[in-house]
Amino acid sequence: MKKTICILMLLTLAVPGMSYAGGYVLGNFGFGAPSDTTSAGNWSAGAEFGGIFLSSLHPTGGSFSAGVGFSVSVPKSSNKVPSYNGKLPAGLGSYVPSSDYYDGNEYEANICLGAELAPSFFLNLGGGYAWWNEETVTDPILGTRYLVDSSSKNAVTGMLGLRYAVQGFMMGLGYHTRRGVVVSLGVAFN
Repeated sequence: MKKTICILMLLTLAVPGMSYAGGYVLGNFGFGAPSDTTSAGNWSAGAEFGGIFLSSLHPTGGSFSAGVGFSVSVPKSSNKVPSYNGKLPAGLGSYVPSSDYYDGNEYEANICLGAELAPSFFLNLGGGYAWWNEETVTDPILGTRYLVDSSSKNAVTGMLGLRYAVQGFMMGLGYHTRRGVVVSLGVAFN
């Protein structure tokens, strides 16, 4: 997976140069994850690498953009795994009240496509894949917690946003299904 992501990033940086297009590198910062996502992270950070291509396929003769990126979400301290005293003893059964917690950060890889709506303004749509580890821990039983289950989780993600790009500068604002509001800032180059 890491090798594939690295190859895609290298291609998005090389293809614009070979096709006389512009490239871009963006830093992304997310906050306010939806409360129904397990992470409900305090914040997330990531990067995106891509290109801006002039195209006769565009209805008004404008540009298209394409990029690949990644992000990391850090869970709130209340969602991190609390300390526990080993696995749940077999005699207690699985009926004991428990909660799910994040065992580390949530990672995401994504692809983002955009079309120029007006000079320098792009409407962007993106999709990706997020993964994380989760542990289910009992509520305190006589002051002690126990591990019920440990598993890997994943989810499909989506993003919608607007971006402004001119020579040397690019910024954006959007909404991500697992990261909340995402603010982007970076450079656009030939």
